Amino acid sequence: MPAFANYPAPYRSSILGEGKALSYAPNLGWEHMHRLRDLWKGNLVLKGILRVEDAILATRLGADGIVVSNHGGRNLDSAVAPIEVLAEIVDTVGQQITVFADSGVQRGSDILKLLAVGAKAIMLGRSLLYGTAVGGMSGASRMIGILRRELDTAMAQSGCKDIRELDRTLLQLPDRIR
Repeated sequence: MPAFANYPAPYRSSILGEGKALSYAPNLGWEHMHRLRDLWKGNLVLKGILRVEDAILATRLGADGIVVSNHGGRNLDSAVAPIEVLAEIVDTVGQQITVFADSGVQRGSDILKLLAVGAKAIMLGRSLLYGTAVGGMSGASRMIGILRRELDTAMAQSGCKDIRELDRTLLQLPDRIR
């Protein structure tokens, strides 16, 4: 049974969930986020935003950024894909708050699409996890290099020499996303 043997002793725990874990809080809501903002004076980035209304609420409570994310579709497999709501969210709050995106990024062209729609940066989780699992830090670094080369190739094929040239004209988006 895996036991995180490479972690320092105080941080080791069983994958079966023994030890202290954050419990699920079904009543967690915007009131909690307001309290967190009052207590935390550092940068506050809220992840899991998929609705314009929630992006507006995050902006009003003083969050520094939001991550348009369905958590890779793991939590609710029928949730909207972030790219389907990203443009409207960026158009609504992108001047007041930093908008990040993630979920389902598997190749450099996925990064290009999310940046072109308006995200300021893309979060990568699964691909770096896979790279780390295969080769530790060098595996993660190699994965970043692969994604960078794929992004460079996609940009070249799109006629863009600089990431700042990416915009929605590069993509054929359904009318509901424009």
